[in-house]
Amino acid sequence: MGIHWTGSAPRASPTDWDGRSLTYPTLFLAGAGLSPTTGTANPTTTVAARSLRTVATIEAGFGLPASPPAASPVDATPGAPPG
Repeated sequence: MGIHWTGSAPRASPTDWDGRSLTYPTLFLAGAGLSPTTGTANPTTTVAARSLRTVATIEAGFGLPASPPAASPVDATPGAPPG
């Protein structure tokens, strides 16, 4: 975790907040390396959220529509069949 820093100056950090390389604009980094450090809690949801943000930036760069969010079990109606 925390291998590549995020920022706005290429000399101080390799990526911006969305994971785009500041040196090579078509290179994106996603995953736990974008997280600054590990706290006491499990960082899985933060890593997933940052990765989804990177995906949205890539999609926008190609002019693609945003991916639909994944279905959440919280949104499901109790007793309703899946799908």
